[in-house]
Amino acid sequence: MKWKELYNKFNHKMYSRITDIKVPITFEANFKNYYKDNKVFFTIFCVFVILMICLAFHTNIKNIFIAIAFTFFIFVCFFYNNTYTFSLNQQETKIKFGTKTYLIKHDNLLNIYLDKHRSKYFVFFPEYTINIIFKDNESQMILSLPTYLLSKSNIIKLFENIDCVELEQQKELEKQITERKNLIKSIAITVFLIFIAFLITGLVILAIQK
Repeated sequence: MKWKELYNKFNHKMYSRITDIKVPITFEANFKNYYKDNKVFFTIFCVFVILMICLAFHTNIKNIFIAIAFTFFIFVCFFYNNTYTFSLNQQETKIKFGTKTYLIKHDNLLNIYLDKHRSKYFVFFPEYTINIIFKDNESQMILSLPTYLLSKSNIIKLFENIDCVELEQQKELEKQITERKNLIKSIAITVFLIFIAFLITGLVILAIQK
């Protein structure tokens, strides 16, 4: 299943409330999951990067090793920053993210939804995150978990395990989004028609002048 299909199928509504957690669930986001789902792409990408480095620094072997070591360091940082453990049951939600551990009591857990936005790593591709909304004292907080190293089967298992009810704010938000899309579409059509009108007018004027 593609990410777009996952996003369309499962709960990705910000204004919802969790009503039930069916069974306890635990999963990890790590390099093992990523490599399992993307072994061909990752292998080809690594070979490509090494070849590019060798071509760029072929006159100096020392620089080749330095560039490869630096690239490896970037990979390690990326995988470390996106590695975490997630646990959800009827009593609490526990997320271990690097050196931090978040413990959210069930009464404070408001919503879990799949969000899509522009990636901070890959500008031309969308980024999907699991957003967790919870109460912390009197404040409402959002914790975003990256999905780069998360198996799609775990995401499916998570959202099939949660029952949510949609709030009135979500309907209002979707109405605003629809109105915004219609406005953008109307502006685009108007600009296109004006362009066509100017183009035809220009062609007619040129034809008359000849």
